[in-house]
Amino acid sequence: MNKRKWLLLILIVGILALIYVYSNRTDYRYGTEVGGVNIYSTIPLSELQTWNSLFLYNSSEKAGITCNFELSAISIPGRNGHVVRIERGTPGVYVNNRSAYIRGNSEEEILNSCHAFACLIEGIKCPENFSEIREIILNSEDINLVLDNRVGGIAGPKVYAELLGALGYLQAILVDKNRDGVIEQKEIDQNTVWIYPYLMEGDNCTLQPFRSIVEVLNTTNQSRDCYISPAIYIIKSDKNEIRVDDSKIILSGDEEHLMAESIIVRDILSPEWIRAMYGMD
Repeated sequence: MNKRKWLLLILIVGILALIYVYSNRTDYRYGTEVGGVNIYSTIPLSELQTWNSLFLYNSSEKAGITCNFELSAISIPGRNGHVVRIERGTPGVYVNNRSAYIRGNSEEEILNSCHAFACLIEGIKCPENFSEIREIILNSEDINLVLDNRVGGIAGPKVYAELLGALGYLQAILVDKNRDGVIEQKEIDQNTVWIYPYLMEGDNCTLQPFRSIVEVLNTTNQSRDCYISPAIYIIKSDKNEIRVDDSKIILSGDEEHLMAESIIVRDILSPEWIRAMYGMD
């Protein structure tokens, strides 16, 4: 084969390679940042709020299992739904017309990407840093949970239960100093981490009974003002958001969005809890 033919062959191979690359390149025209996670999308991000049904691929990653629980709790699982895959890779959420990829190089990055995706599909404004929520609670000895009594229907008890469950599990982890999975009486006696649930009516907060592996709180009808910090607040509002205000973690919105917000915060606080509940940790 002469030199001219070789050059022609190389040119053709080069053109075909370029066609392949460009035909398979994803054109992410839309992007944003949620909770410190980069979002890349080929469709307007507002369209994600129409993704009511999701087909969640199984994941062997612990973070992937937690993420699947989180997303299944705020969507309708279905084989004909938008496909969601959770995998290792450059951190972020990558959205196409019919699918989304939730990626991270570590469990924490995967979970943060999952929380960001959950915020997007629910139309919830989320904080700049998801990790800050857990740090506030871990650095607090008194963990206060305040429920607005205007949160009606099944939402109030459900939101309350999700967050108290996660907080109780986190409390047990903190009390188990030697990390052997067995909480001994001497560890309970040395406990310095206490959970205080309140029901808020206007500016008045009334202490509610609470029981965990570590703590039994029978005191009721003790009231105080509602300027409590650090605390997690669950507030009925026309603004759906999770925000951090100094040492206050505030979940606000209508009943439907508060339920989604409680699931997201539950898994930020204690991603192991839901796996332990179903014997998958």
